[in-house]
Amino acid sequence: LRSASCARNKGPILEGCECSTCSQGFSRGYIHHLLNCNEMLAEVLLEAHNTHHMMLFFESIRKSIERGKFDEYKSKLLSNV
Repeated sequence: LRSASCARNKGPILEGCECSTCSQGFSRGYIHHLLNCNEMLAEVLLEAHNTHHMMLFFESIRKSIERGKFDEYKSKLLSNV
């Protein structure tokens, strides 16, 4: 997002993302601007986005454990690394 290629990008951080940052319309270009101006709001928006995805990740881990499929989940996850 610090890259100059993001400066005029009107899209969300991640297309289809439902986090508060992306769903409220904060664009890559706007976050790029905030980062370059050292605005604290950039960090807040990025933290909200990242926390949303970490919560989804841990939710999927919990569900795989509940279904007794954690080993399969782990193998699939690690095969994509």
